[in-house]
Amino acid sequence: MEQTRALAESWKQSALSVLLKTQTLAWLPGYVAGVLNSLHNYQETTAPPEAALRAFLFSTALYTAAYGLLLFTAFFPRLSARTRVALMLGMYYALSMGLFWLSALSGDARLILLIFLLFSAIFLEPPYPYIALGLAMLNFGLMGWLHVSGFIQLAEPMRYNAHDPTSWLTGGIVFFVIGLTTIGITQHLFRSFVQTLAWLQITGQFVALENDINQEVARQHESTALLQTICHILERNGYPVWLGLRAGDEPGWEWTFCQSDEDESLRGLVEQAINLHQSVESQSRLAIPLLRGQRCLGGMLVSLKYGQTAEKEFFEKVAANLAHALDAIKNQARREKFTSIAQELLGERSEATIWQIALQAARNLLETDRAAVYEYDPDSDRLSCPHFSGLSPEYVEQINRIFREIPGGQLLSNPQPLVIEDVHISPLTQNIRPLLESEHIRAYAVFPLFLQKRLIGAFVVYYRYPHSFSPADIEAGQTLAHFLIAALQNARLFAETRAKSNEQAALFVAAQEMSARVSDFSALLNLLSHQMAAALHVTSTYLLDVNEKDGTLTVLSEYWAEEACVSERVSDLGRAYPISDFPLILTIARQGLPLVLYEDDPRLSESERHEFREYCVKTKLFLPLLWQGDLVGLAELWESRYRRKFTQHEIHLAQALASHAAGALRTARLFAELETREAYFRALTEHAAEGMAVLDRKGNFKYISPVQEQLLGYDTKHISIAALKQKIYPEDLPLVRRAFLRSLRFPKTLVSLTFRIQNSKGRWRALEATLNNLLENPAIQGVVVNFRDVTRQKQAEEQLRQSYDETLAGWARALELRDKDTEGHTRRVTDLTLRLARAMKIDEEQLVHIRRGALLHDIGKVAIPDSILHKTETLTLQEWETMRRHPQYAYDMLKDIAYLRPALDIPYCHHEKWDGTGYPRGLKGREIPLAARIFAIADVWDALTSDRPYRPGWERERALRYIQEQAGKHFDPEIVALFVALVQKEEIP
Repeated sequence: MEQTRALAESWKQSALSVLLKTQTLAWLPGYVAGVLNSLHNYQETTAPPEAALRAFLFSTALYTAAYGLLLFTAFFPRLSARTRVALMLGMYYALSMGLFWLSALSGDARLILLIFLLFSAIFLEPPYPYIALGLAMLNFGLMGWLHVSGFIQLAEPMRYNAHDPTSWLTGGIVFFVIGLTTIGITQHLFRSFVQTLAWLQITGQFVALENDINQEVARQHESTALLQTICHILERNGYPVWLGLRAGDEPGWEWTFCQSDEDESLRGLVEQAINLHQSVESQSRLAIPLLRGQRCLGGMLVSLKYGQTAEKEFFEKVAANLAHALDAIKNQARREKFTSIAQELLGERSEATIWQIALQAARNLLETDRAAVYEYDPDSDRLSCPHFSGLSPEYVEQINRIFREIPGGQLLSNPQPLVIEDVHISPLTQNIRPLLESEHIRAYAVFPLFLQKRLIGAFVVYYRYPHSFSPADIEAGQTLAHFLIAALQNARLFAETRAKSNEQAALFVAAQEMSARVSDFSALLNLLSHQMAAALHVTSTYLLDVNEKDGTLTVLSEYWAEEACVSERVSDLGRAYPISDFPLILTIARQGLPLVLYEDDPRLSESERHEFREYCVKTKLFLPLLWQGDLVGLAELWESRYRRKFTQHEIHLAQALASHAAGALRTARLFAELETREAYFRALTEHAAEGMAVLDRKGNFKYISPVQEQLLGYDTKHISIAALKQKIYPEDLPLVRRAFLRSLRFPKTLVSLTFRIQNSKGRWRALEATLNNLLENPAIQGVVVNFRDVTRQKQAEEQLRQSYDETLAGWARALELRDKDTEGHTRRVTDLTLRLARAMKIDEEQLVHIRRGALLHDIGKVAIPDSILHKTETLTLQEWETMRRHPQYAYDMLKDIAYLRPALDIPYCHHEKWDGTGYPRGLKGREIPLAARIFAIADVWDALTSDRPYRPGWERERALRYIQEQAGKHFDPEIVALFVALVQKEEIP
């Protein structure tokens, strides 16, 4: 109110000053006209000269006095506003009396008197305008009485009804009505005008306040810092405020701000607003919930200054903006978490660890302390929950049993995320409501996991209170599911590749060790036991000799892993068991078949069942050791930790290792029988896995072992170094020469190398050779070369590299499956990029990284929500900004993967432009990596010439013109010239 009064007074003073100065200019012609009119009346009047002169002088003096008083009032600086108003009103009052005196009802007296009332209504507060009306009526009545009584005599032309009392009476009534109406309307309009000015000023304050708040909303990236800053801004503008940040769905506060002693009462009012999901006003205090959809992020309470509806609407708008900002901060933090989770998941190779990471990620992203990961086996139609947090084992076990009867069971037929916002009101949970209530579960969400179009499980997040799931929550859960599936695919491909590599390595090592320890039978068997336990990750391994004649099984070797239980670590070495105690095992073994037995297998004999109990074993794998169809032994692999289901691949690996054990047993028997036969011993050494040769100083053969015939197939008696040189791979021949010369130059240094050579069948083999200069040794007098065939090892390494590349191709295919509009794009653009790169003479080693980068060029789109990636309408500015971040997401996901680091140029920089207008870093010219410059042309060419759902592909000529037009803008001009030449030669499809 004080502010409104001050604003009114300020306006009155300004208006009065302007009005007075304007009147001095407006009244000057009137003053001149009035004086001239008085002069004209004086000259034309028929009245007596003395009376005419008096009238002339009186009117002239009146006009002059009035105009002089107006000048004095308008321009004398020391006069106060009240004095100016009083002089102005007095002047109008006196002027009206003078005009009544001179012209009665025929002049402008009533108009001047009406102006007197109008100014009093504007510049005086009630009741003074009505007192002025009384004075005006007094003036009217007095001057009427003076004219009617004849006290004032007018000339005939000016005497219009001057002596008629009825005219004065009716004129006075009309004037009173008009004056009263004028005062009332003017007072009302002025009050409305002042209130409008005051509200405009308040609105201006709101606009400035809103601008300050919006700037902080855009600047701050942390929730509590944002709320604290908003509190200080409102306090600074005279609005005491209470602000609180909600702790998820729980009825508690994560953070509050209050500078009042009434914290509890303020908190209660905010809680009331939150429960009602609408604003609540009490005693000039407005409590507003910070709502985002149906989710409450917090609450705000502010003390109102004006109590106007617009003021309430302003703070409701502020609350909505705050809720939007808090939600945006939360989503940004979630995106940052996604980047970290993606790096962790895609870089992990252990499937068990991936499930644990996913469990933790689900809790963090969806803000809950309880989550579970369920695995579904389609073959057995069984559900299990190996990983959960915050749930009781009894609840998990019950869910596993009745999974087809619960709402989540519908994922088997409808693979869509399922959300239950309140189990008390959802009809889907009616049959399991008591079970959920026993775990204090009020809301939960289920996100399915599909691998190769098969449901393999789901992860579930649980809440203790009703929870409103936003679209961002659903997208977060689905994106995490995509990451998890990609990580599982990667881990399983890696595990398969590693298993194959380990299998080859284990077999290779076993063969090598057999060759190295063939004379130490006991050590060899112990080594094989160890290798079988390590390769199949079992707790213990036993190798037994089968003696059909004696009817006994004798333990020849045993090995226990660190995980073996105490009762399992009982040594049976050398112990002989009757074959009759193990009828089932021996029957299957004689057929040459593997056998897996469990502790509860009904086929077990009493002796076999007793052995399970005695050693606390859960699973046993039996493998027959066969030599040329004869059963020479038995391998047993035990697992005491859990019920083990051996895969077919694991059984094949065990059989391959068992074949080495069978060979070892057979070899041991041969050694026992032929120990004295030196010829046989020599034959074994001549057929060792490694070959040996002795070269003279010129590089000619002095000796080469017969193993060469097994490795390469050439006749040892007629072989020559010159002939073998012709068989060495041309690119490896200089390497071989340098190794031989180095050995000659440094006699005490072993020189090793690996090279390729063609065998007698025309196939390339990889040999690993070690050169030892023994020219000075009188017994040798040559360069001793030990060599062995490492083709299988090199192939395994190549397979591993191919597996990595196939994994990358799998990622690329997964991305294309997510965005079907660009199916086949990755393969085509990769092939085209490699064509361009080869045309630019880029070496093959670098082409490997270029190919990987092209395959992964859009891997960052994994972090883009489906709602944006699959949107058919034009993207909003915010959505486009999110889409433009996918190169940065790609960099963040791949930068810590060592073997992909050289391939990062294309995923990170393929949207940069030659003129510097690209993104994400705005690189220009040759600042852009060469690989990215090459890929950019291939990417745009394929996009233009390929059919899309929203347009057909361009003709080659049109697309080629566009590429040429963009040279120096989007593309490197030199690469464009090369590309155009290749297209014109039709070397590019």
